[in-house]
Amino acid sequence: MEPRSEQDLSKEKLLYLLALVDHLHLIYTASDVIHYGIGAVGLTISRDYIFEVRNEPEFDQKQEAFAEEQAQYELGTIGRDSDRISLPMDSNAFLDELDKAFASDLGFTLMLWI
Repeated sequence: MEPRSEQDLSKEKLLYLLALVDHLHLIYTASDVIHYGIGAVGLTISRDYIFEVRNEPEFDQKQEAFAEEQAQYELGTIGRDSDRISLPMDSNAFLDELDKAFASDLGFTLMLWI
């Protein structure tokens, strides 16, 4: 995506945006934990719509163990080559085709949502 403004992004606005994205990611993670029954999570929403997420104590350890195993799969140190998925086309070419379909059928591109 290319910038659409001549105005520079200030450090304060960038930090605010990064904090907002970080907080949104925290809420989405809690939502997934609740939806898929991964573990216990507490979610408190204040009168000012401030979210507080409380994970079970072992959650960070479980997340780290999963990330390490996933990295081993991606590096090819565990698992079988026949279990790996290969795309028939480059992912960028696929996204370009998807963008064209969105523009044709819906009048806007998928990249507007990303």
